[in-house]
Amino acid sequence: MNRPAIHTRDLRVDLDGSPVLRGVDLTVPSGESVAIMGENGSGKSTLLRTLLGLVPASGGHAEIFGAAVTSPRALPWSRIGYVPQRLAPVGGMPTTALEVVRTGLLVRPRLRLPRHATARARSALSAVGLDHRADQPVAHMSGGQQQRVAIARALVRAPDLLILDEPATGVDQRRQAELARILTDLRGRGHSMLLVLHDLGHFAPLLDRALILEGGRVAREELLGHLGGAAAADPHCADGEDDPGEVGVLATAPNELGW
Repeated sequence: MNRPAIHTRDLRVDLDGSPVLRGVDLTVPSGESVAIMGENGSGKSTLLRTLLGLVPASGGHAEIFGAAVTSPRALPWSRIGYVPQRLAPVGGMPTTALEVVRTGLLVRPRLRLPRHATARARSALSAVGLDHRADQPVAHMSGGQQQRVAIARALVRAPDLLILDEPATGVDQRRQAELARILTDLRGRGHSMLLVLHDLGHFAPLLDRALILEGGRVAREELLGHLGGAAAADPHCADGEDDPGEVGVLATAPNELGW
């Protein structure tokens, strides 16, 4: 039996005593791409983080490739690529883009880099247009460039499932179009995707449907054809360099990467 990439049933999450997700049912069959949309505070990012075991569920059931998310260590991390919405700062020595992307190849239980890890990391950076910055510290990069490094870190595994939380944040229109082409290619090769988006923009052609959240509930599901005319990303960042955004350091903590 071919298990779906993601399956939830009556998924509920309470944070600080308040309901954030209320009875969410979601199935993403293998090879399908789904957008999660809704207003700020509707529970989009919480849904993703719950699926990854970073936020505990209060009730219901959720699994990835048949593994229950209540046991994060049992999840098939080698098959999952995750791009968080924000990249938390960490201390220590300056970390280059290449070093960050290589960490995407560290998977439990064997935290050891595979052969050709550096070549694979450089290839992933090239895919997001940052191969020329491979040896530069991430702390010196713009917010949009950091986001592209995070995407490369997810892509380096060639995962069966990509989970992206607002991947267009701080990335200009040209780079969004390039990222959409990368994801469309992966989609064509059978990869599954779950993306949190404010609007579809360049990503519309690669998506099968959209799940609309309101107040932590599934308000409706719509086929892409119903939403294909959604507004594109912010036109004020249409060309040139990425939006400078907030400069920080990529998180490499285990609780963010799911190692």
